[in-house]
Amino acid sequence: MQAKLTLRLDKRLIDKAKRWAASRQISVSEAVEQFFAQIPDPDAPRQPELSPWIKSLSGLLDEGQPAPSDTQLREEYLDYLEHKHQ
Repeated sequence: MQAKLTLRLDKRLIDKAKRWAASRQISVSEAVEQFFAQIPDPDAPRQPELSPWIKSLSGLLDEGQPAPSDTQLREEYLDYLEHKHQ
């Protein structure tokens, strides 16, 4: 069910929003609806907190370091096994 919402905004901001929406071939109403749809539901259960280990993994590829090659990964794993079984 759709309902009407009235907003009071600065005219320059409205004009900017209209140009932005037109460049994406949507209406300002659709843009606002899409924005509001992304707001988390305050009544929804919170997502579980990620462990520090998982958090450390999430940024590995974002630090500008190249991903290790298959050869490097294999060598590291073999080193690990050698150390484990000494």
